[in-house]
Formats: sequence, C-alpha cells, structure tokens
Amino acid sequence: MQENNNPIDLSKVKLHPRKYGNGVRIACTWRFNDGTEKGTSIRMDGYGETELLAKDKLLNNIIQKQEEFSLGNNLKSGNTTVKKAVEIFLQQEKEGKYISRKTGKPKTPIAVEHDFETARALLFPCKGFMALQLSKVLPASVDGWVDWVEMQRYTKGDKKYPYSSDKKNKAFELLKKAFAPYYRRRTSPLDGVEKWVIHSKKKTEDDILIPDEIKSFITYCLSDLNDHSKAQGLIHILTYVRTGELLGLKVGDYDREKGTLRIQRKLIRHTDGSLELSCDGYAKTDSSLRTIALEPFTCAILNRLTEGRNKDEMLFLTSKGNMVNSRNYTTWFHNTLKTLNIDKNIPVYRLRASGITFAICCGADVHGVMLNAGHSDVKTTLQFYTAPYKEMAKKAAFTTGEGLKELMAIEMVAIEEKKE
Repeated sequence: MQENNNPIDLSKVKLHPRKYGNGVRIACTWRFNDGTEKGTSIRMDGYGETELLAKDKLLNNIIQKQEEFSLGNNLKSGNTTVKKAVEIFLQQEKEGKYISRKTGKPKTPIAVEHDFETARALLFPCKGFMALQLSKVLPASVDGWVDWVEMQRYTKGDKKYPYSSDKKNKAFELLKKAFAPYYRRRTSPLDGVEKWVIHSKKKTEDDILIPDEIKSFITYCLSDLNDHSKAQGLIHILTYVRTGELLGLKVGDYDREKGTLRIQRKLIRHTDGSLELSCDGYAKTDSSLRTIALEPFTCAILNRLTEGRNKDEMLFLTSKGNMVNSRNYTTWFHNTLKTLNIDKNIPVYRLRASGITFAICCGADVHGVMLNAGHSDVKTTLQFYTAPYKEMAKKAAFTTGEGLKELMAIEMVAIEEKKE
C-alpha cells in the first residue's frame, strides 16, 4: 500500500492488471491524505484499451480523488475563500451529489441553473466579501454583503428594479450551505442575519380587478377564444394559477372526465430572454404541484380549447406555434385594460390575485381556494387576498349605516308631526 506523494509514484504500488472486455483494467489500494494520521485507503482502478492507457487512467483517477479530499480539507479548515466554497457547493449540485433534505432528491438541472444565476448576480460580483477566507469571515463582513445586496438592481426593459426577497433569500441560503462544512460545529457569522422580509403586501382594490372589471374582462375574452391571448387570460382568472404554470400547461393536463386541471410544471423565462419548459414535478413549492377541481363553465371552455388536440401539445401557443413569452402576454394584458377603459397599471400576474379574491367574495370555501391556488398555508390566502373585499364590506356597512340614519331621521320627523 502506497501513501500518496506529489507527484504520485505508482512504481512503489502493487498493481493488479487483468483483462476486462476488450481492454485492460488495473487496480490498486491507495492511501489518501484526508487530514488524519492514518489517512483513508480506497481501492482505485483504471480502464483502457492497453495496459499503458489503463495505468494512465488509474493515475488520473487517483489525482482527481485526492483533489476531492483536499477541497474537503480546505473547507473544513476554513482555508478556502467564500467564492471557492460557493463554487464547490454549486458543482456538487450540478453533479447531483447534494441531496435536498426537503425532497430527498438532487436538484433538477433548471433549479441548479437558477442557483448559478443567483450566485452570478448577488454573490460573485461582491469581490471583497468573496475573496475572504472562511475562517476570517466576521458578522461585520456579512453585514457588508447584506448592505451591498440591498443596493443591487437588475435591468428590465428601460428600468432598473431591486431584487425580490425570494432572490435575496436564495443567495443567503447558498451561502449557508457553502459555509456548512466549516461552521458545522462553530458559531456561523450568518446566524445574525435575518431573512429578507417578504415584500408581498395585502392586496387592495387598486392592485386587482374588482367584480365589475372582472365581468368586463371575461366578456371581452369570450368574444374570441381562437385568440390565444384571450383564451389565456380567461383560464388565468378562472383557475387563478401562476403565470408560469399557465403558460406551461399541456393539453393532457386537463382531464375531461373528472373536470380537473393538473399543475405539474411551469414555463421559465431566463434572464437572457430564452424560454424553457421545466420537467414534470418542478414548480415553485411542493404545494404548487396540485390538481385543481374546475366548475362547469371553465370545463366548457377547456373542452373547446382541447378538442381534437394531441395530449403532449402545449395548451397555449402563439400564432406561429411557439411557446408564449410572458412579456408578450403582459403587453396584451395592458392593451386590453386600455381597451376596456380600466384605469389600472397592474401586471398580468394580478389576474391570479383577482381570481382568488373574486372566488372568496362569491362565497367559495377559503380552504378550497387555498388548495386550488397552491398556497401552503390558509393564512396566506386570508392575509393577502381577502383585504379588498373587507374594504368593500366596510364601505357597504357605512352605506347601510348612512341609509339607516336617513331612514331614522324620516321616522323621527313623522313621529313629531303626529304629536303636533
């Protein structure tokens, strides 16, 4: 057994060559330096068409394995930089080595790419923080990174926007996972950082379409279901799915017999503008994977939209047969609001909020709405989507009160007249 050196010398190791298939496989037992006194002994092998090629492959495999041990040692000792620690974690995700505790599975390629995009946007550009060794990261260093993140903006069209709390939290989680090998038994400087407060706020009448506006919108969309944009808008507000879930629907997701719609994927628009359909089983959260029970009106519309079509075909396609870009959908929505004289500058995804609040206003069970909407907690549904109608209820009560006052005044006058 040979303890590893640099350069690696296989001449002092007992090799075991043997024929394997159409080539040769050479094996040996190699002791790797894992930071302990004894090291770790592992049976290594290499395959090639000739004995010489097999020996070269064995050597490369030993070198690669030793690099893995070295990286692990650097992480645990804190000698590596923050950037390198993040890169190692991202590479582990890419190779399927990191198993999510939540799902028990490796991340999908799309989810891994999103983590790479997050690191490129909110981690790697912060060079001062990224260059620090893990063992030299202080709470003040992390606070500096947090302040830097708060100032970052991304470009959308001609405007710049702050990053969402979801994006910031994802960057924070990447740091926590990258720091884990070194800070597993130590107090992490990340412990003092609170997650970014979610920017979601209670919806008001200005944030959604109210009942009269919904009626106008639905009537407009029903005028021509051959127009894919009108068909999208109609299904969007009736099922209140997320925009990516809507544009990711396939014909086969609708079950005519049961009257249900299965949400199991979404259409993703990357930062470079390209579109990618996620694999089945990938959505925003676990609760987002759901089957929606539909009422007869929505079923009748979907029956028409899916009649005679292939189950694997996208439910909504452009006139040229391409997947629908959410930006084009947004442009159509804004033009539609102008056509209907609805003076509200709201994004197209507010059709979801409009549908949820309208369903609750019509007397739908909140727990049923929660399940159809894909919320993990009924508190989300109650907190963010019922506020507009609470305001309307207050107005109704006020109006009723004013009417009662007027009625009581009339009655009092009548009583006084009788007395006279």
